[in-house]
Amino acid sequence: MKTAISCNDGRETTDRRKYPRFSINADYILVLDGIEHKGVAINMSLGGAYLATIEPTITEDNLFQEGELSLNANNKSLLMRCYVTYIGTQQNEYPIGVGIAFIENDEMNTLLITEFISS
Repeated sequence: MKTAISCNDGRETTDRRKYPRFSINADYILVLDGIEHKGVAINMSLGGAYLATIEPTITEDNLFQEGELSLNANNKSLLMRCYVTYIGTQQNEYPIGVGIAFIENDEMNTLLITEFISS
């Protein structure tokens, strides 16, 4: 889906995301190379999520690295294989964090993600 969106500085850009994002507030643990990174996921789509407040910090060395994401909110949990697609800095409207994409995007996972987002 491509839509024009306005940036904070008045420019317009194109949103190239395949799926719409939904705001969430879910605790997460992202395991990369056996290291647990913890924080709060602030938005999610059928294709991935944005993970903020990461401890310990994820660096550009982790870009495209595969891992396992565990999300927990409202007495629901979700476990997904994923990989790091984006390293966010404080230069935009989102807090420092990372964007991840889900690896297994089959019908069952789509249903699980939809249920998690709507909870």
